[in-house]
Formats: sequence, C-alpha cells, structure tokens
Amino acid sequence: MNADKYTTKVREALGAAQNVAQHHGQQQFDAEHVLFALLKDSQGLIPNLFTKIGANLPTLTAQMEESINRKPRITGQIEADKFYISNDLANILMRAEDAAKEMKDEYVSVEHLILGIMRNGATDAAKAIKGAGVTEKNFLAALREVRGNQRVTSD
Repeated sequence: MNADKYTTKVREALGAAQNVAQHHGQQQFDAEHVLFALLKDSQGLIPNLFTKIGANLPTLTAQMEESINRKPRITGQIEADKFYISNDLANILMRAEDAAKEMKDEYVSVEHLILGIMRNGATDAAKAIKGAGVTEKNFLAALREVRGNQRVTSD
C-alpha cells in the first residue's frame, strides 16, 4: 500500500473511518467504517453515484451503522497511535490500487475504494452494496457518466 498515491478524499475517508471506529470504542477499523464514512459525505462522489444507480442511502448507511455496532469494543481511552486496519481493509486497499491501475489512474480515489470493497465480497460492506443493487457494472457505468474520460492524475 502506497499512501502517497491516495487522493486527499481517500485520506479524509480513512481518517473519518478511524474517527468512526474511535467513536464506537473500536481499535480496529475496516470496510464498514470506510463505507459509512463515504456515505456520510453528502457532497461526496459515492453518495451521488449510489443515488444515480438507485441505491437507498439511508438504508445502506443504517446497515453499516448496525454492522459497526456489532464489532468488538474496548473500554478506556484508545491512544491515537493504537489504531489498526483490519486484514480485510488491507486487502481492499490493495484491490483499490489495482482498480486505479486498471483504470489508468495515477492516484487511488474514492471510487477505487468502493471497487476494492466490492471485489472483497466477504465483508458486510460488500454484501450491503450488492444488496442495495449496486454492481460493478452499473457502478462503472454511473462513474463513466459522471467522470467521462478523465483520469485521476493528482491527489
């Protein structure tokens, strides 16, 4: 994983996901925290794409919150440098980098994160996305409609 190749929005989403985990007393953050953070960004690309596809954002967001609430918690203060990403999230980040390369993008952006989540079908986040009617095919079609032939060439 090369964080230098993540866009500002990806770094913000990962920071927001960590904050969600911390708020819930969780030391590890993963796909559900990331998807929740992306869905809560009402001005972001992901809610707009999902809406374009016909996904029910309130339902999807509630499903992620329920999933997060089922995750293990710790008591006491969590030190800022004691947060960990899950193995699933590490895998998702690698898949997101692969998706960026496939799309000939120079940086990993939020759409690549979603593709990484979708391609790691074992997570609650991937299952919820699929259940909301979002497939890789219709996601990429909506993305092409919004993005056109532009590539991600800067952070």
